[in-house]
Amino acid sequence: MRLKPRNPILSRYVCLETKDVGEVSEKISWARAHQIELLPRYDADLSRLSYAPLRESSFGYIASNARFRDRMGATDSASCILIAFEGAGEHSVAGERLLLNRRWAAVHSSGRTAEVRTSGYSEVLSFSVNQSAIVRELENFLGRVIRAPIEFAPSLDMESFGGIMLRRIVLRLCQVLDQNPGNSQKLLGVQQMERWLVSHLIESHRHNYTRLLHRAPAAGPWQVRAVEEFIRANAATPLSLGDLASVAGVSARTLQYSFRRHRGMRPMEFLRQIRLAYVRDELLSPDEPTTVSQAAARWGFFHFGRFAAAYRKNFGETPSATLHRRK
Repeated sequence: MRLKPRNPILSRYVCLETKDVGEVSEKISWARAHQIELLPRYDADLSRLSYAPLRESSFGYIASNARFRDRMGATDSASCILIAFEGAGEHSVAGERLLLNRRWAAVHSSGRTAEVRTSGYSEVLSFSVNQSAIVRELENFLGRVIRAPIEFAPSLDMESFGGIMLRRIVLRLCQVLDQNPGNSQKLLGVQQMERWLVSHLIESHRHNYTRLLHRAPAAGPWQVRAVEEFIRANAATPLSLGDLASVAGVSARTLQYSFRRHRGMRPMEFLRQIRLAYVRDELLSPDEPTTVSQAAARWGFFHFGRFAAAYRKNFGETPSATLHRRK
């Protein structure tokens, strides 16, 4: 008998289908130790696990019709976010019991033990982010070295603006992973979304450095120009807001404020426009044969409807018209 999840998430990355919770405990321990045990009053105990490792994070999706308790050990190497797509349960951190359901996600900071309980059939997506990536991005955001460990609030409201955007990025990234099994780590779009996730987590979810992020003095025009030049030279690599703030030598909030003031857009919007321009250059180049979808994917665009709309808005014609004109 096979378990078919209700949500087709990471369906191309299934690594385990079993009735043995011991197997699940062993296989799921990609970021920290897990000890899973079944709870009484369950009808079946089938579980299905998917796993997709990326450069600075890893994604897992577990679907199970068993009631279970998962005791998770502490790790200093990663922070973990759990998003429930089906079912309801609870999690506890430092003795505090909190909801885990479609509205409330769990955020487990590095160095903390945690426990999760499910109450029946459940589907939960977890993504673990390397702590080194979080620290680097936060230091870039602040423009200074941090000393104390980063501690996130243990619950994240998925109906807040930050939660809605986080779910949207996560789902889009999982869709791209399923569409490109085997070579997803090498794709610019995947690497870019992975960096966006780290930036978004730091910027939109509360932690012990949040108050420092909201200081917004002005940066000079020369700093804005330095960021523009850096973006043009490095558009083929995954860039985060923290990377750009580090180039300017100011905090991320200051860079956002100054970029909007001097250029009328955010720095990540400027990055998208530069990448659109490079797609156009490829479509007009007579040297190498290409298609619209190939050129778009090379520059990190996977949602072709949005890509085509943005391209037409910027250049007054469709990307296929540009390609036809070259031919």
